[in-house]
Amino acid sequence: MEKEQVLSNFVYPILTSIIGGLILSYVSLLIPLKNEYELSYIWLWTRIFLVFVISFTIILFFMIKYRNKTKPIKVIVFDFDGTLTYNNGLRSSWEKIWIHLGYKVQDCQQYLDQFRQGKIDHQEWCDITCRKFKEKNLTRGTLESISKEIQLMDGVKEILYKLKNEDHLKLYIVSGSIIQLIEILFGNNIDDYFDGYKANIMLFHIDNRLAKIEGTKYDFEGKADFIKKIAKKEKLKSPSEILFIGNSDNDEYAYRSGAQTLCFNPKNANFRNKRIWHRHFRADSFFDLYDYIKKKYPFEEE
Repeated sequence: MEKEQVLSNFVYPILTSIIGGLILSYVSLLIPLKNEYELSYIWLWTRIFLVFVISFTIILFFMIKYRNKTKPIKVIVFDFDGTLTYNNGLRSSWEKIWIHLGYKVQDCQQYLDQFRQGKIDHQEWCDITCRKFKEKNLTRGTLESISKEIQLMDGVKEILYKLKNEDHLKLYIVSGSIIQLIEILFGNNIDDYFDGYKANIMLFHIDNRLAKIEGTKYDFEGKADFIKKIAKKEKLKSPSEILFIGNSDNDEYAYRSGAQTLCFNPKNANFRNKRIWHRHFRADSFFDLYDYIKKKYPFEEE
């Protein structure tokens, strides 16, 4: 942890709380004691100590809470499915593929459940999915077809461009979706919108048949790891200078990074849990989301 980050996150709040505690302790001495306690130095110092401890704790709590909420945003990290895209039918990209290939949603769900229960790890989940997709002869063309079923939210490209080029923010995607789908939807100029993006990767043979699915390290618990990595890469004083925007339960680990979190159009998310999601917001377009962000989150001034 860098010196400036230690000073900002720990030293300054603690020093301020100590000074505040001492001042309030002194003020408490001005309050008259009852006659029977006037000569009791034990009671006097006990009162000073209690006032100091209580005031120190309260000041430190609210100061840290206020600093975290008002930290200027320098980076926004987005989820993909349901955050940058519409939740049409409430189906994820993966579920759309399973259904497109002739499977049922339950077939997809059972392996997700096994992963959540710890019976298989993330790569094993991807390997099983890969075998099932191979049985149905998934190709690059399949992803092209699936991409037509996925719609970016109204105003996504315009607002992302504005955030990156006018507001001068760094933008990233961390998703449990598929890299190729993200690239298809944003086209060849995806780098005009994002400084980086991570998701699962499908590898194909030369004849375009599916060969392997490389699982991302940055889904579920890994989303917090990704955010911490970005904070270090961008040389931020604190991860709280990052705003994470997601919508589902696999995004609920992001708060562990120390980033500010916004649940956008919640799906299977415990969005009322203020520890996990600091705020939540619903809208049908990214234009509305942009207005909300500008209202609620200060940006770093150039």
